[in-house]
Amino acid sequence: PGGVQVSLLKEYYKDGYDIVRDIDSTVGVAISDASLPPRIWNGFLAPKAYKNVFLDTYHNQVFDDIFRTFTIDQHVKLACSLPHDRLRGADKPLIVKEWSGAMTDCAMYLNGRGIGSRFDGSFRSGKPSGACGARSKGSSSELSAQQKRDTRRYIEAQLDAFEVGAGWYFWTW
Repeated sequence: PGGVQVSLLKEYYKDGYDIVRDIDSTVGVAISDASLPPRIWNGFLAPKAYKNVFLDTYHNQVFDDIFRTFTIDQHVKLACSLPHDRLRGADKPLIVKEWSGAMTDCAMYLNGRGIGSRFDGSFRSGKPSGACGARSKGSSSELSAQQKRDTRRYIEAQLDAFEVGAGWYFWTW
């Protein structure tokens, strides 16, 4: 992921775990799945020998081009499939990090200050799928009633799915 060798990342995580344990033997230690399937990390910092290790996993339906044309039903279906496809089978408790109700990358500054969105085609390699409209304003108050219903439905599907894990945190800004 990102050019980092998994073996070096594992060494870094192990060293970090040891440093934390030298200070506190009970505090939780979270490691990132590095955008790899969580099962890949099975056996590494395994629960029997290493205590209180959590794996944080990332799932976002915004930044890959395939998601730009998804309908609300497709977004919900994919979210509902996560417990079966991604969140089960890991040997460590999973925490889903940085999830949101966004189904586009239209939010202001999401891709960086002054950088456009994939959804409306203003991103450097974007092919437009639609108009961002109120989604780029930073407030849900300007969304249509249908957009609000769709967002709620998507959030509810993700909440149901992520309850399979050990926790989650919502990306608010």
